[in-house]
Amino acid sequence: MVLESDFPPDLRVENEIISLIAAKHTVIMACLSFRGSDAVTEWKGCRIYKKAISPFVNKSRVVAMKFHFYF
Repeated sequence: MVLESDFPPDLRVENEIISLIAAKHTVIMACLSFRGSDAVTEWKGCRIYKKAISPFVNKSRVVAMKFHFYF
């Protein structure tokens, strides 16, 4: 599972994780962290990998969505 925001709190994602774990699936999630540093945490049986990004990178993502860039 990949999430473009910090986790928790996100009720929709929390419900999905709980449902998948109840169905005996292994859940691993990667998400961004806007505060702090890189971390690996555990939440109700789900392993969460957090990648810290700077406020500048976060704001530049919004700008990149408004303009068309071709690579």
